[in-house]
Amino acid sequence: MQVWMAEQQGLNLRPLILQLQPQQETQQISFYCKVCFLILSSAESFYKHCSSVEHAQLLRQDTSVWWRKRPPPHSRRAEFWLCDRPESCEYGGKCPKAHSKEELQEWIMRTEEVDEIRQNIEAEGLMSYNERLLQEYRSCSNEVHIMSEYVDDVSISSDEDLTLYCDQVHTKLQWNFTVETEN
Repeated sequence: MQVWMAEQQGLNLRPLILQLQPQQETQQISFYCKVCFLILSSAESFYKHCSSVEHAQLLRQDTSVWWRKRPPPHSRRAEFWLCDRPESCEYGGKCPKAHSKEELQEWIMRTEEVDEIRQNIEAEGLMSYNERLLQEYRSCSNEVHIMSEYVDDVSISSDEDLTLYCDQVHTKLQWNFTVETEN
């Protein structure tokens, strides 16, 4: 009430009162996803977001160039070639071969851009674990080093049988795994 009466008389006390109040210094660390333009409050939520389907879809979208031809059937540049009968191709738009030199060139450019985007995403640390594992699998000369059913000196066991028949759609299932190594 005193502040109000002082302000009625022409005194400006608010800046002084605001300075007297203790300022709370709370430093909150936040994580920013450059792809999705999201601010996340913890490292756990950031990593969870980077593993989400929506994030992966935005990573794969190519918005920098408007392409004229159909998308390539895969991302392996070495396996692109021209169709022998582009005018009378029985596969039409589903043909895995390019129907013109321009389309073939565009496919090569698209895969180069996808590779560049993937490298930038990886450098920024925005690639999910699944994407990193798949990328490593695709680029490895011997996939056994990446994914293998058996690893020497390592044993994995489960507390439950992994084969299961379930009648309900929304059922929560849980297994506990034990990983043991000799080293």
